[in-house]
Amino acid sequence: MYYNTTNESGTGYKANLEQANNQNELTLAVFQTYPNESLSANDVWSFLIDNDSINEQTPLTSIRRAITDLTNQDKLLKTDKKVMGGSGRKTYTWRLNNV
Repeated sequence: MYYNTTNESGTGYKANLEQANNQNELTLAVFQTYPNESLSANDVWSFLIDNDSINEQTPLTSIRRAITDLTNQDKLLKTDKKVMGGSGRKTYTWRLNNV
């Protein structure tokens, strides 16, 4: 899902929507690659950068948005497990929803 907070229209809106959908697909693919792992947003972001799926300029918040969207679609489950995030603070992890 793309949250049009900047009121884009036309080709700008379409490009942003496609990018958000692509990020959702890439994020889900990481969880499908590691179906038994609990991953943080930072884990997913790092994995995607390391595999040249996204560039380093992609905001971590875009991956967090994708994780939230996938959680709302019941594709991911938020766990109680926390790990140290990139900013030195604990952050939650998610796992693939195997329903």
